Amino acid sequence: MTDLGASGKLLLGLLLLETWIGFIHTFIDLEPVLHETPLLKPKVVIAILARNSEHSLPYFLGCIERLDYPKDRISI
Repeated sequence: MTDLGASGKLLLGLLLLETWIGFIHTFIDLEPVLHETPLLKPKVVIAILARNSEHSLPYFLGCIERLDYPKDRISI
């Protein structure tokens, strides 16, 4: 077995690190996570459970439309 020396060991270590990072990167989605901030209102989900009550849907949808809440933070 040959002795690599300090620079050879460093090069081999960097190569192994690069390979390991590439391997991990293929299995993990590394997109940044956007956390809620005090400046943004929280996202909300509104579910309307309406069975045989189509006559009341315009009322509820109108109420949701008139909310004083950012429309991009509401999901229906």
